[in-house]
Amino acid sequence: IISPRTNIDFGFTVPGLLSDATLIVKGKELHVNEQYLSNMSSVLRTMFDNISPGTRNTVVLEEVKYQECVEFLRWIYPSNVKNFEEEAIHRLIALSKRLNVP
Repeated sequence: IISPRTNIDFGFTVPGLLSDATLIVKGKELHVNEQYLSNMSSVLRTMFDNISPGTRNTVVLEEVKYQECVEFLRWIYPSNVKNFEEEAIHRLIALSKRLNVP
């Protein structure tokens, strides 16, 4: 569909100016914005809401592949370039359904 990219991190591996939460996927940290992800996904909103007050704002995503999660973040964040192979699009749709993203 669109040409693949060799680097899929796009800054999620280091905290950005608006990063206030962390997703842990396969032991790796992805720095994200809680409010944005909560607005996009009712599943992630529930996970963030269940974090105990005063603890680190971290959500562990089980049964999600790291590369697919990074692709998903690239897909839903508005400022990222949307270059995906057709196979990735199918994975993104499946993950979006699991996370209840409209």
